[in-house]
Amino acid sequence: MNPINFGSRDVYVSASGRSDVGRQRQKNEDRFLISDLNPPDPNTPPHAGGVAVGPKGILLLVADGMGGAAAGEVASEMATVLIHDRLLTRWVRERRSSPRDFAFCLEEAITRANLEIHQRATEDP
Repeated sequence: MNPINFGSRDVYVSASGRSDVGRQRQKNEDRFLISDLNPPDPNTPPHAGGVAVGPKGILLLVADGMGGAAAGEVASEMATVLIHDRLLTRWVRERRSSPRDFAFCLEEAITRANLEIHQRATEDP
């Protein structure tokens, strides 16, 4: 996989996540996910500057658990998993890699996750 190139420079991402329970809650309901959406390439050596941003991009996702809402931790976990899984099955296999195509796939993944979370909340308040 060749990294995305802007001008004469390749783009690399190094990311981490941190969340805090805050002052009001007993447990942290937030979820985050960092995922390379490019198929693995055993020929790409590791880079000290982070992960090379390939044509499919890198997903940085944060789902706020909305502390105090019923089952906020369930909703944030579902959102994270459902959006990521949908992008892996749809976006990664898509032949095109334009920003517009990604925006469409991301919107679809978020919409589907929202519908599934809403359905789950309706069935099990």
